[in-house]
Amino acid sequence: MKIIPVNNYRYNHISNLTKYPKQNNITFGHYLDDEMYNKQSRLATVESDIRNVDERIWSENRDFEWESSSLDSQIDSAESRLDETERRISKLRDRADSKESYIDSLSSEGYRLQQKAKRNLGTIKSLETEKQNTVKQLQESNKTLQNALAEEFKTKSEQIENEFKTNAEEMQKGVKSSLIQKVINPIIDSVEGKEEDLPSSIYIKNSYDVAEPLFSWLVKQTDSNYAKINTAEYSDKQEVFSLLKKISFLASRNYEETGKRTFTLISGFENIISSLKDNESIKELFLNAEKMYHNIIVVISKIPYLELSPKIKFSDVVTVEKNFLTDKKLGKDSLVEFVSKHQYTGENLLSKIVRK
Repeated sequence: MKIIPVNNYRYNHISNLTKYPKQNNITFGHYLDDEMYNKQSRLATVESDIRNVDERIWSENRDFEWESSSLDSQIDSAESRLDETERRISKLRDRADSKESYIDSLSSEGYRLQQKAKRNLGTIKSLETEKQNTVKQLQESNKTLQNALAEEFKTKSEQIENEFKTNAEEMQKGVKSSLIQKVINPIIDSVEGKEEDLPSSIYIKNSYDVAEPLFSWLVKQTDSNYAKINTAEYSDKQEVFSLLKKISFLASRNYEETGKRTFTLISGFENIISSLKDNESIKELFLNAEKMYHNIIVVISKIPYLELSPKIKFSDVVTVEKNFLTDKKLGKDSLVEFVSKHQYTGENLLSKIVRK
């Protein structure tokens, strides 16, 4: 934007007179010389004044143009700053609009979250109520379960206690306890001079393979002589009976010499059952072998004793209990441990008879 000076009529008129002085000749005519001189002097003064005015006007125009140019520069600069300011204002307005939109968005999100929080609070209250109800139900169920478990524990305890008592009774009546009470202790007492009634024959009902170490345990516990007859080795079953009698005679003589009794084990007893029917001497031997010869006959078989009793009688019958294989203190393992730690002190009488 530029400032343009306004033309003045008086200024133009005076300027024209100054620029073209010779074109306007002033004629005094009839004026007197003094008047003419005065007129000329005044004219010269006017012309000087006009020149001064022209100079002042030129100076004023120059200053005016310079100031106008300066003002134009300032206006241009101001307009440029104004444009920049307007751009910044526009940017700030855009940012303000963006912030306002963001604030509106945050307000909307805040409202949504507030509503969600209200819903969640309702859900939490509902869950808390449900939790309390569930805890109450669990407490009631737990109480019922505890009562049921207590009752079951009581029943189980009674059952286990009864089983323990039964097992204890079975073990007391079992093969090891029975043999200790009926055979081992009486033999030890007889050695000490007490009169004891010892069995002549023992039938051990066994569904398990316990011939060893059961027989070896008996022999080593009583420090006795021994003989083992396997009926399967003899085709003539009468030879088995003859061998049993020879062992008994040898046992009697050995007892007189050393004071040791003899245990004779007959395995495969089912092979000679049919031959026992009319052999009264063997039947008598089974009932009197200990008294007559100090020989105790031991038979370990799976055959139920009721099947044998019509054909032959034994002095004592012992049954191997069901816990014999698993019980560590009174079962098979305890016998194995004892047998492994002790050597035979008695003689094998069968080896003497066979050698002869």
